[in-house]
Amino acid sequence: MKSVIFAGAACLLAALTTGCAEPPVTPIPEATRRSINTASADVSGMKDSDTSKLGARGSDEGGRLGAQQAYAAVQRNTGGGSLLGLLVLGPIGAAVGSSRGSAEAQSTEVVDDTRSNLRRAIQETDFTELLRRSIATSKAAGPVEISAVTAGAASAPGVTGAGMPVGHVIALEYRLNVYGEELVNPKIGVYVTVNAQVQSSDRKQLIHRATWVFCGDRDHFVRMGADNAAAFRAQMSQAAAVLGEAIPYDLYVSRQPRMLKVKNVCMDFSDLPSRTVQVPVVLASPQPIPLAPAATAPSPASAPPVAPTQVAAASSAGLDGTWQIDMTQLTTTYGTTSGGECPARHVAPPLTFTNGSAEGTWGKLSLASDGAITGWMKVPAMGTSMLPFIVNVSGRMENNVIQGTVSGRCTGNFVMRKPQA
Repeated sequence: MKSVIFAGAACLLAALTTGCAEPPVTPIPEATRRSINTASADVSGMKDSDTSKLGARGSDEGGRLGAQQAYAAVQRNTGGGSLLGLLVLGPIGAAVGSSRGSAEAQSTEVVDDTRSNLRRAIQETDFTELLRRSIATSKAAGPVEISAVTAGAASAPGVTGAGMPVGHVIALEYRLNVYGEELVNPKIGVYVTVNAQVQSSDRKQLIHRATWVFCGDRDHFVRMGADNAAAFRAQMSQAAAVLGEAIPYDLYVSRQPRMLKVKNVCMDFSDLPSRTVQVPVVLASPQPIPLAPAATAPSPASAPPVAPTQVAAASSAGLDGTWQIDMTQLTTTYGTTSGGECPARHVAPPLTFTNGSAEGTWGKLSLASDGAITGWMKVPAMGTSMLPFIVNVSGRMENNVIQGTVSGRCTGNFVMRKPQA
């Protein structure tokens, strides 16, 4: 057993075997797009926080899992059912794998702490709210306004704030898991599938369906679980940010389907506007919408391109430099105050961004070209705890100021500004 993948969509499972008849994500047909200008959405889902099988606890379990891992590898490489593989190479490989697994296995204390940190990270992260906020603040739907995004199944309003019916109601259901490869010292990452059902405003007609798959970069499970699973928490925030942009963009702007590309299991999101330093351009003509750099002049025969409103600078390099972050209205969540409490306010030392990234012993933040920020930071604990808390940070820029929310062990708000010269 080399790879363990948790999939929640029928189309995805088919892709792993015979393949889907069509891509899991296709744009809404052009005629349907043109008929609406507003949509609402609701977000609900499930998280699988069972980490009890991750890694080998000590040398005994390492030997057993190492033998299984090596035997399975031999069977794959020899065609699975040959006599040579079953009777000769398989047992030899298992013996070698057992010895190696026993030697390389982590101690029971390390594995137990890692499993606990990862389990609590999943349980403590409000992924519904992260994804809801990401979609609500995204401008990736082009000419379609996402008028409201709510948490909870069937909770999206069918009318706008002005009382007019929305064009579409989008029901989003996600499944979040740990995925990885290898058994003794697995490399793991965040795995999220999101199923969308685009419905009429009264929810009586199903208009369109799509399924997105996000696979986080895998790393050694002990590193992912270290420091209260800071890296894994940051990856969950990244998943919400990427999916929050991809869902409205793929439905209402993109002209291309989104395929399962990475080993026919995961999706490649490198073409999103925030990652290509391009802004979706909406043309008045019926021609396909190009993704043109901001400096590209419009064709004389077409109407001037109109970029979505409140989009930040096109390059993250323009956002580099020193920033000051101020967290306010912090409250303690998850657990009792015997482990310490969050301060009501925390002003972090000045943070320096280079190429859209800032990293240090205090945490790690990524600032995208559209002004969206995601990552994690440490917040000093008050009371009995001597260790800082790990919090998730996500937000977006408006009027040269980045505002957003703090989640995780502490919850609250934050404002990030460049210091006055």
